[in-house]
Amino acid sequence: MATAAPGHVAIVLAGGRGTRLGGADKGALVVGGRSLLAGALAACHGAESVVVVGAHALPDGTPPGVLQTREEPAHGGPAAAVVAGLVALEQLGDREAAVAGVAADAAGSIGAPFVLLLACDLAAPEAAVAALLAGVDSHPPAERAPEGWCLLDPAGRPQWLVGLYRADALGRAARALGNPTGAALGALLRPLEVRGIPAGGGVVGDVDSPEDLARLRR
Repeated sequence: MATAAPGHVAIVLAGGRGTRLGGADKGALVVGGRSLLAGALAACHGAESVVVVGAHALPDGTPPGVLQTREEPAHGGPAAAVVAGLVALEQLGDREAAVAGVAADAAGSIGAPFVLLLACDLAAPEAAVAALLAGVDSHPPAERAPEGWCLLDPAGRPQWLVGLYRADALGRAARALGNPTGAALGALLRPLEVRGIPAGGGVVGDVDSPEDLARLRR
């Protein structure tokens, strides 16, 4: 897998209601011998820290050190989940700064310049992250978008939850949004200057219905 940044942390969103799947925990659905959440976590192997936003139990074999949190109130929507993940990473940064004896005014940072946002229900999470990071690597530094990158589906629509964003820009966007409960993900991320990276449907496809799940299992 390509490495696209001096360092990044990851937020995996795993708190959806799974309405079209009868209320199932999407992350726990098993395909090819592993759960969808386990696949998403495997795709985050290059991250310095990982936080899963969702109330369901983490899968067996989850790497040590993976954090778990949830948005408050529960099911507050994807923007609220991203903000909850940022808060958890900032708190981790505060604790690590205290242990290291770093000055207090350096606390509050998530500890990496980039944040990977990833949905837990991607059909091919490792391929999606690889495509994202390879797309970022393909742009010389002078051409890089100042605030982030995300994959585009075949119709050109941004797939925000396969995205790599500058941590400072994402933090500013969260503060500008205010109360994130009920807000759409685009309300948080659309104000950012984000470069789209075209990707095939098989890379950005997700599991949103029983038909999607059956097709993926086949």
